[in-house]
Amino acid sequence: MRFAYCLFFLLNLFGLAPAMAGDNPAECDSCRIQIDNLDHPFKLNGKWLFTRDDSPQNKNVILDTSTWRLVKAPGPWKGVYDDKSNFDTGWYRGNFEFNPSLIGQEVVLLVNTYMGRVNVYVDGEEVYRRPNNINVERYYSTQAIPVRFTISQPHQVIAIRVETPLMIGVYQMPFELRKYDEHDVGLVAYQILGGEARQIISYVVLLFGFFFILVYSKTRYALYLVCALCSILIFPFFAGPGDYFLSMFSPETMLYLHYPGMFGMFLFYIFTQFFYKFTPKINWIAGTLVAAMGLTIGSMAFHPNLDLFQHLRGIYFLSILLSGFGATFMLIRGVQHKKPGAGILLVGEIAFVTAGFNDFLLTKGAINSYALIFYGGAIDIATMLYVASNNFANTFVENKSLAKNLKVLNENLENLVRQRTAALEAINLRLADMAVTDELTGAYNRRHFNAVFGAELSRRSRSRSPMAFCILDIDNFKLYNDTYGHQAGDEVLQRLSQAVRGKMKRAGDEFFRLGGEEFGILLIGNEHPPLAQAFVESIRETIEKLLIPHAKSPHLVVTASFGLVLLSKDNQSIVRPEDIYVAADNLLYQAKENGRNCVVVQVL
Repeated sequence: MRFAYCLFFLLNLFGLAPAMAGDNPAECDSCRIQIDNLDHPFKLNGKWLFTRDDSPQNKNVILDTSTWRLVKAPGPWKGVYDDKSNFDTGWYRGNFEFNPSLIGQEVVLLVNTYMGRVNVYVDGEEVYRRPNNINVERYYSTQAIPVRFTISQPHQVIAIRVETPLMIGVYQMPFELRKYDEHDVGLVAYQILGGEARQIISYVVLLFGFFFILVYSKTRYALYLVCALCSILIFPFFAGPGDYFLSMFSPETMLYLHYPGMFGMFLFYIFTQFFYKFTPKINWIAGTLVAAMGLTIGSMAFHPNLDLFQHLRGIYFLSILLSGFGATFMLIRGVQHKKPGAGILLVGEIAFVTAGFNDFLLTKGAINSYALIFYGGAIDIATMLYVASNNFANTFVENKSLAKNLKVLNENLENLVRQRTAALEAINLRLADMAVTDELTGAYNRRHFNAVFGAELSRRSRSRSPMAFCILDIDNFKLYNDTYGHQAGDEVLQRLSQAVRGKMKRAGDEFFRLGGEEFGILLIGNEHPPLAQAFVESIRETIEKLLIPHAKSPHLVVTASFGLVLLSKDNQSIVRPEDIYVAADNLLYQAKENGRNCVVVQVL
């Protein structure tokens, strides 16, 4: 290792050392980190050498880093590369220059990677790995990882590999190098706040949740039910990063699974409505959307999708933050109406919104800070539990003197609940119909397609009946929108959908809008593949005969291309939905390659 450093020094002296990105100290903070003393923790935040190329060679002392980029640490990886693609592994590299007096000094590198997998190398040698011996070592999930090593020479290279779907390697402060002290109070504080305190709070909140379930079962007062559900549902977000969970499950699994717990903070918004007024439509619509996003992220523990996660996580977080603003409004109005408990709830909600805004800026790399959403949420939940407990205690004390009035009140509340339930059930019925239909075209939507397609394939695997699936795409539709405008494009979609649905006469034939200008046709029970092919060809002709002018199309009218997959009776194998979909999509591509306005068929 010393030989390697000597070689690197000589190469550098004669100008032959490998080029390094950002040699200008004003641009690259990690290219030369000068540390003269460690009397105080040395902050490492700044612009670091970074690459997404996951090569074992990245840990080597001598390495050509001319292609490496610069990224803020702490901070996200997004936007570092021009292609804007998503990736889950990144390397950080820092060149440290230590004062000779520090040689032999034991130090601790503190780096927080929020549940991600981590490898730390000093001069090419691995000094830390997470997870390693997970049953006997701490994981330091949302805590600062204390990587301990000894300064052995004046020039040392530290490489940090982080694997995380968050695309934020160094997630938050602290990111620093500090002198090792077996009684380091600051280090203990970091570990307690990020670990033990979080777990204690998690189980206290969960216990209160079960307590208020019991209270609700006796009182039937909905405030206690909302309080209970909020406390119970927030538990995965609070406790999911615990070391004991991460000793049983992979970090990626627990990362995805702990996000649905944030839905508990949406329920806090509903809790605040007890102090001003209820918004049932908003509750159901927004609640359904937020819950769907949370469950989708949670499902990625079993079927990871990095691109979808990156898009959905920000929207999900922003939705929770918006519910916090809604709760703040409710509580401000509650304070104005002098509702007991609204004031302390408002303090907790301001803490949550402030923490959420801090974390939003943190994940965007706009600030160097600490993740505060857990603490803001804990304060928020604490105020809710206080108000609910205080309400319960007051009710208990006044119970005897208010028994008769309470009975009348309960009857009124039950009537109100029945009325609200009936109204919400009616809304649900309307939402159920809206949930399977595309609003613009009247065709079934993609969500309904996913459910029907899988069910029909399962049924076919038992009955062995013939089946056909087709994807159609409007030819040169972007050029049509650019030429005639998006409103005209919407009218084309509507006319095409109406024409195709007019030809779908049989009960087993269904028409779906899969997205944009792409549609799907599912045909059940055609006895012979030629019949299905002829039917799809007739649809193609019907669209062409609409004679919708399209000056930018070679056919001068709106046309469509078709990729048709036929499953005959002779095919006795079980075919997966995704395989059929991909086959149809490939056939559609061939149709476009063949000049468009045609049907390309494959019999399986």
